[in-house]
Amino acid sequence: MKKIYISGKITGDTNYRAKFFEEANRLLSLGYEPVNPAALVLTDVSWEDAMKTVLTAMLLCEGVSLLPDWIESKGAIIEERLARELRMDVKCYTEWE
Repeated sequence: MKKIYISGKITGDTNYRAKFFEEANRLLSLGYEPVNPAALVLTDVSWEDAMKTVLTAMLLCEGVSLLPDWIESKGAIIEERLARELRMDVKCYTEWE
């Protein structure tokens, strides 16, 4: 099963958990193994420590699903750029079928 990391805005979005879990469920229904950063990080850690955790998880994936607001997130921009540099399969969430 192909592992797909979910990338999008977390910082400053009070509804981030719902949108990340919704995408995780959608990817699962399509036969992928979603890697959900909203499920990986405790809420009381620094941004830097959170990024270290989620980037480590992302590097174990084959692809990245970009949520609509990813471009508004410093962390998601880092994830997207790193994933593309590593030639991972990076797509807008609507492109994963």
